[in-house]
Amino acid sequence: MSMAGSRQSGMVFAMLKTRLIREQDSSLHFEVMAWLIQNFGSPPRPPVPSPLHKSPSFEALSWGDMDTRTVFDWADDHFHAIKTECHLENLDILLTPAGDGLDTAQLAASRRLDALASGRNPYLVDTQTKDNPQVFYDPRDCVEPGYFAARIILQLADIRISDYRSEYPLSPMMQRMVTLIAATYCRQGFTLANVPHEISRFLTPPSDLRAVPLRIVVNSLCYATCLGLRVRRQSAEQIIATYGTRMPKIFRRKVRQACRQIDSHAEDLAVLQMLAEPRAKRRETPHPLNIRA
Repeated sequence: MSMAGSRQSGMVFAMLKTRLIREQDSSLHFEVMAWLIQNFGSPPRPPVPSPLHKSPSFEALSWGDMDTRTVFDWADDHFHAIKTECHLENLDILLTPAGDGLDTAQLAASRRLDALASGRNPYLVDTQTKDNPQVFYDPRDCVEPGYFAARIILQLADIRISDYRSEYPLSPMMQRMVTLIAATYCRQGFTLANVPHEISRFLTPPSDLRAVPLRIVVNSLCYATCLGLRVRRQSAEQIIATYGTRMPKIFRRKVRQACRQIDSHAEDLAVLQMLAEPRAKRRETPHPLNIRA
């Protein structure tokens, strides 16, 4: 190999080493984030860990026999807490147990009493529509830490992003990636980073025999989470200092790499930061840039 060829190969290798995710995946992250900001505003800041005000660690949630509540009441309580943390508390979304052979007599009685007390229809609605969104879970899997949180967060994110349409055809995995980006916009990137196996199952299309590697899960979550925080103008050092206690070690090691790749798209990042500014401030500093295809 010639010296020029060797130098070129070295440059390509160095470029690949600096990337956390593929460039086409990075473009999708920017596109989806732009849509979310235009429709819902600046990315909400994830809860800041504090020894005085403990942030909810939804990834640790699991139901056990020692709980005085039924699994259905337990799920209802945590569902409302997760909705609030995702800033979706104002949406009327029905939590529905699902699974073969479920004995729902106990659930039905509890649901009807709660519904009658609040003046709602005391019977479950079986049809999933845009005006009647539902999220589903299997009560039997709630004994597994992380199952309920991941299941609910991803479905709430899917509702948040339901009107998004990409300009280009997306593979089944990329369609699920859109939901994952929306979940980080809903402030749950660190929660999902602590349950990577659940996210791997979610990202893996049913037709695939091999699960999506955990490396891809962590890289994607890290990139999406850091993108939202870079839009809020937080540096890699600030992200680690503020949220380090919420990050798994492998996630924390990738933050600087994610921020470097994000910052390499300086024009696109500047557009997102401009879109995220309050409208009054935006009018003072017009910036006619468009997200590149």
